[in-house]
Order: sequence, then structure tokens, then C-alpha cells
Amino acid sequence: ILATSQPTKLEYEIKQEYDNPEIIALRGSPKPLLPISGKPAINWWYDGLRSQIEGDVFIVTNAHNQDMFADIELVKRVKGFVNSTIIVQAEILFDTFNDTSLNQLLFDNNFVKLIFNGDELLKRNKNITTSTTLLDTTRELYQDETINTTNLIACVFHSSALYLIEEYALKNKGMINADDSNDSFDCIGKFIQFMTNKNLAIKTVIIPYQPFFKWKDPFLTLREYSSLFKSLFISTIVIQKDPPSGHQSTLITTRSYARIGLMGNPSDGFYGKTISLLISNFFVEITLIPNKFIYTQEYSKVEFFHSMITTKCSFSAIESLSILSSTEGYTNADRLFQATCKVFYRYCEANNFVLHKQGFRLCYETNIPRQVGLSGSSAIITALWRALMKFYGIENGDISLAMQVKLILDVELIELGINAGLQDRVIQSFGGIMYMDFEKEFMERNNGIGRYIRVPSELIPKGLWIAYEGNPSKIHSDVRKRYEAGDEKVVDAMIKFASYAEQTYHLLLDSSTSQTTKRVKLAKLMNMNFNLRQEIFGNKILGKNNLKMIELARKFGFAAKFTGSGGTIVGLWEDENNKDMMLNIEKLKNELQKEGFVFCWVKICDYKYDEE
Repeated sequence: ILATSQPTKLEYEIKQEYDNPEIIALRGSPKPLLPISGKPAINWWYDGLRSQIEGDVFIVTNAHNQDMFADIELVKRVKGFVNSTIIVQAEILFDTFNDTSLNQLLFDNNFVKLIFNGDELLKRNKNITTSTTLLDTTRELYQDETINTTNLIACVFHSSALYLIEEYALKNKGMINADDSNDSFDCIGKFIQFMTNKNLAIKTVIIPYQPFFKWKDPFLTLREYSSLFKSLFISTIVIQKDPPSGHQSTLITTRSYARIGLMGNPSDGFYGKTISLLISNFFVEITLIPNKFIYTQEYSKVEFFHSMITTKCSFSAIESLSILSSTEGYTNADRLFQATCKVFYRYCEANNFVLHKQGFRLCYETNIPRQVGLSGSSAIITALWRALMKFYGIENGDISLAMQVKLILDVELIELGINAGLQDRVIQSFGGIMYMDFEKEFMERNNGIGRYIRVPSELIPKGLWIAYEGNPSKIHSDVRKRYEAGDEKVVDAMIKFASYAEQTYHLLLDSSTSQTTKRVKLAKLMNMNFNLRQEIFGNKILGKNNLKMIELARKFGFAAKFTGSGGTIVGLWEDENNKDMMLNIEKLKNELQKEGFVFCWVKICDYKYDEE
């Protein structure tokens, strides 16, 4: 679809309208996207002919209009053509429901074919066939204005002729003035002659003039649009009284919880091992509101809300969202929503999951403290992913939890370029408490998926608490760079971190060990985990606030380590004797609060999502 034309008289007159709000809303819309009987003009012929289109539909546009065309469902990107090709102009309007005579002309692609409309031409030349006189005949008709580029409806190219288009274009590069209509026709004429010389069958087809062909007229006025075209096909519309199959009417609510890295982090990003658990203290709640059934394009609309009264982002459909995300990137406010929807749609498309056309509105609430190592952003993505699966009727059996983990990581790591690891996504996707092994060789054999093993919640010693910064700051380090450079100290440290997680896993499963002994040994491993981190990262990178929280915890007899990248610590009483624990915890809470830190007891969330 060639959509590179300059603004028409109709578009100009729309811009001069200041009294009619309905017309004002159309300002800036290219003519092919102006509504006719409730949907863009370009969609009428596309919807009518779609059943006969075996390949793709592409729009060739310019920088001025690309954003507008990118937000419609049929847009694609292309590097080259290999199959028989039909080229039409975007300003064409076909009544494909009532007039099927054009179908055969378009899809009978055994020829190179030019299709014009014009009653006068039909009266004088009922049959125009391929011959060496075709060029002269066409030139004569053009000179007496029987046909011109305004009359051109479509060009049909057989696959055997496609390679010659590039050959012709290269040969005539720089010789065509696109702003000169005579030169434009010369281009058509020269191309016909060029193809004829290649002994290819060429046809010029003239079809009777129809009133809706006037839509192509660059001098069509706003008055004509309002009186004729705005509701031209209203009698053609089939009103669907009942919602389509798959229609959702029930509001969908999903939650994802904050996580604590209990042991082994940060080795999860370095092919190590970790143990993590979810806590119900903090969570993200996604609300997906299905669109009500209406037989217009509004039914497919996707909108993101931060509150129920403020729209932040809107797309005509989830497919349009995916396309625009690829071409235009992401908005800062809603990029997690947008990128998640794109990755979800692309995976479903690649794996032949048929998604219904109903759209939705999204809003969310969260009480997870930001940037303190409790995985707030991945919680948003995971909760939204779960809501999308419910909305489109996709089960965990269709997309395994392990694959969901990988795809959710792709949202941040690949789509948004945010440094992230698998640990957070594993625990938030599986739920409960998980032991994770990210052995490199195993993951390479399993498409980036590690070994994920559940740990019963009753095996975790009682008395875990967390403390976090009220005003966190980001931690930046060169550990990743050092690891990739083969720094022996860093590589050995990651192996040790992983060993701490493995020791913890076996400790928790050891039924011969008492809970008190488990708690003391776990506390010792927690201190070892932090000490090693401090050795590798250094105090400057860890930051004075993080170090202060650790210092206070140890001052009052508690082991402590980071829950994630920093900003929050998790603590556990390390003495075998419990009698002083409650007294010391009160002292610790007071000291933490004086320093501006927040303390709370851990509430383990044992919900397991594979049981849904």
C-alpha cells in the first residue's frame, strides 16, 4: 500500500475547521485513516479482501505519517518481495462486500497488470490487450485525460517479474521527478515499455467508474466527505449482536509479591545457585478490565492507567502495541506494561496461540518499596503476565512456568536493556520458596532455563525480619565487568556464593537437625554470604547506609545479608539461646528507626502458582 502522498484538499479543509469537535478530532489524520462508517477507510478494502490474501500486507509511508500508520492493525515491515505482488494506493476505497468484480482482477496474477477506472475509455476501447501498441494506446488515452495517475487503482506483478522492478529502478535512478504528474506517467509508460521488451505479458484493464472511486480524488472536499463518504458503507455493516468467542466480561485481578534472596545472591547472575522466598508484606496488584462488547475498533483498544481517571497510554490493539514498541520504543511511565504486552504477544504469535480481538484497560497498585532490592519491577511484570494469560485463556500447561520465567526476564533484559537476573523471576513466577541452580552447561542445553526445586515453607527457621532504607540510592559496581574479564577473585567468589546456597538447601532438608541448630547454622551462612560480598564489592560500592544496617544488626546479635542488590537486609537471630532475642530486637528496631530505616517481620507467602 503506497501511502506517501502529500496532504489533500480534504485534509487541508479539516485543519481549517474549528467549530465542529468531531471534525477537529480528525486533524492530522492522513486521508486513508479518516473514518468511513466507523473505521479507517484503508480497512474497508483490506477487511473485504483479507480472506484472499495469502501473504502479508505492507504499508510504504514517509516520516510525516509513519506514526499514524504504525498504529493500525495491518501494518508490517518488509525488506523485499518474493511472491506475486499487488500494489495499491492508500487513498483507494473498495466496496468489496457488494462488488466482487475487482477480486478476480487483483488475484489473477498471471500477468503484469495495470488497473484503471474510466467510463469514457470503456465506451471507446472495450478491449485493451497486451501488444507493442499498448504504450502508444495508453499514451493517447493519457494525453486526452481519459486516464491519468488519479485513475490508477492497482498494479499487479507476477512473481517472475518482480526482480525486474529493482533493475528498472536502478537504471532510471534520479531521472524521475515525483512532483511532476507528467513525469510520473512517463515513469509508468517507460516501465510498461521496459517490461514489454522483456517479453512479459502486460495488461491494462479499465473498469467502470463507481461513486466510491471519487475517494481517490485529491480535490475531494470536506463537504463531500461529510455528506457522502462518512457513512458510505453503513448499509454494509453487519451488526454483531452477541460477543465473539473468547469474550471476557469479568474483571481480572492478579498479585505478585516481593521477594527475599535468602542465600547465594548475587551468584544468580553468574551461573550460581540461590534460595529465595516470597513475602506477603509487600505486593503488586494488577487489575485488567476487559472492554465491553461494541462492534467498532474500540473493542480492541488497549489502555494503561495509573489511576482510573488518568489515561497514560493507549493503543488500538495489542498487535499495534507490539509494532509501535518495536518501531518507536517505550514511554517512561508505562514501559513495563508496554514491553510485557509486546513480549507476550510476540511469543503467542510465534507459537500459534490465537488471541481474541478484545482489548482491555490496565491499572495497578503497589506497596513494594522502590529500589531497595525487593524486586518491585519484576513483580509488576510477573503480575501482568499472569493477568494476560488469564485474559487470553492460556494455561500454565500451555506456557510452562520455566518458560514464563525466561520470557519475563526478556522484558527487562532484552526489551528495556535493564540489568536483571533469573532469581527474581523464578521465585515470583513459581511462588513459595525455591532453590535455583543456574549451572551454565545445563542452561545452555535447556534454552536458558535452570534447575528449579521447591522448598517446603515449614523448613525455614522462624524469626526472619527485614530492614530497608527510606531514601535508597542505586548501587553501581564493576563486578560484572571483572567477572567477564575472568577476574579470578570474582569467579571464585561466585562459586562460594553458590556453595552457600547449596549448603543451605541440604541443611533445610536435613530432618535429623533441630530447628534451633538449623537457625544458628543458617545465620552463620548469612553472615558469610555478606562478608564475601563486602570483600568483592568493597565498602564504597555497598554504601554507608547498607553497611550501617548490617552493623546495627550484628551489634544486637543478628546475622544479616542483602535481600537483593542492596537497600534491604534480611536478619536472623544467631544465638542458640532465644531468651534475649525479643529484648534485642526492640533495641535494634529503635536504633534502625533513629537512622531512618524501616523494620518489619517477614511474613512468608507460600502460594504456589503452578497449582492454579
